[in-house]
Amino acid sequence: MKASDRTASGSNGFMTLKVELPPTGIVRTISVPECMTLEDLHEAIQAVMGWGHEHLWHFVTGGRDGVIYEVPHDDGFAAFGRRLKMDATKTTLGKAFPKRGAKMTYEYDFGDSWDHVITRLADPKEPEIACLKSEGPDGLEDFGGQWHYAESLRALRENPDSDKDDEYGIAGWVGLDTPEDVEHYLAGESAEVKTQKLKAALSHVKVVIPPNPEKLLYDIPVPGPMIATTEDCVVDDRGYIYMDTWMDGLYILKIK
Repeated sequence: MKASDRTASGSNGFMTLKVELPPTGIVRTISVPECMTLEDLHEAIQAVMGWGHEHLWHFVTGGRDGVIYEVPHDDGFAAFGRRLKMDATKTTLGKAFPKRGAKMTYEYDFGDSWDHVITRLADPKEPEIACLKSEGPDGLEDFGGQWHYAESLRALRENPDSDKDDEYGIAGWVGLDTPEDVEHYLAGESAEVKTQKLKAALSHVKVVIPPNPEKLLYDIPVPGPMIATTEDCVVDDRGYIYMDTWMDGLYILKIK
């Protein structure tokens, strides 16, 4: 199933995900289509966290003995112990995060091990791709992982000048020369800027929202004993509409 063929379903076809990088305090809250795959979510996280697609990644659920979701390689899945491996290109968010409170870990860079904790929140009010909240700076490639990054962020906040001459500190690593540079870096980009980057990263995802059930009930007449068919749905003689939404199987509505 190509990305262009996927359609969204559910209450409004979208879900809200909180992406955290503990213990740095860096958080992104995003609204994305349920029909997206985990591979698409990887692209989304790279965009809103400021990563540069420089390292390997996978999703993990269920702790040490849980399931790994990754992109199959030419020889199948990459060896990673004896844990069960699933295809991230075929697993939708609706299946990965079936209900509010569902969690998963996204690990980026197996050397530094940047472990992002992802949690499904209440569904968004508006069905749109957006970064709803952005807290803290971006991630920092090859900086040694989130624990070193968290300590370096603390040191930078407490004493920006002392960090400037430390080649292993953030200011020296990134090149923050003035207090304004430090302030700007720590604040990170706004949710509006992150939204633009998120939409660009997910421009390949085609989102089709199912029609409003109430509107559909009054706009489509009951065909009587005959069965009316279109490319997308079937209406039987009892007044039921059967719509194939691909991800959730049959989407059934009753005509009043």
